[in-house]
Amino acid sequence: MASSAQSHAGHHHCATQRRPDTRLRVGTNGRIPRWKRGSTVTYIVRTESFPNPDMAAYTTGKLVEAVSMWEDKGVKFQLVYRTCKATFQVVYQPADNHPDVYAEAFFPNNDSPTKRTLIVYGLALKAGNRRYLANIFAHELGHIMGLRHEFAARSDSEETGSVLWGKENDSSIMNYPDMLSKLRVQKQDLDELESFYESTEKKHEELAIRELKPPTFRYRRNRRTSCYGARPS
Repeated sequence: MASSAQSHAGHHHCATQRRPDTRLRVGTNGRIPRWKRGSTVTYIVRTESFPNPDMAAYTTGKLVEAVSMWEDKGVKFQLVYRTCKATFQVVYQPADNHPDVYAEAFFPNNDSPTKRTLIVYGLALKAGNRRYLANIFAHELGHIMGLRHEFAARSDSEETGSVLWGKENDSSIMNYPDMLSKLRVQKQDLDELESFYESTEKKHEELAIRELKPPTFRYRRNRRTSCYGARPS
């Protein structure tokens, strides 16, 4: 997650919107980016970045679980083999890199492949937090689909440039609850995400809606193998 709002145990949830750079809120940098409706957004897990294979397998399984929470609304996420081209990569970084952040993602873009990276920090895999890893990932997937933090437009927030889509929702997965156990995809989140992706508007509250075809990139070249049908270990 990418923001400076504090969460359970005094830690920050997410770093995606920490940079000046979703109720649901959408919009960043003067526009509203989203993937083309019905697109498949593929991803690989850089297992070699994790401290051990078990941690990589656990993380992969929790990300697959998080994907299921969004019920393929708007777009479909597809895990592919490590050697295949993908829209984004999942990378582990130790807790000391960002001791107060669980994870960090990105908004839809066709920029440099490194700007499409989902980072899970060591804090998210510590005892007491790792049981909620799927919930944390569900929040990050919201960003990857174009959603911003629920509090992004508050006057006391450092985050700017978002607009409201649908109705206010303090229980949104894109908010920061006081405990990670409360971080859940709500029915309103699903309904409004679906509405966002089904809309044929070219603009919303003066911000242009920009649709992107998910790009793919081979994050690491290796021997050829079938790319689809990857499963967590």
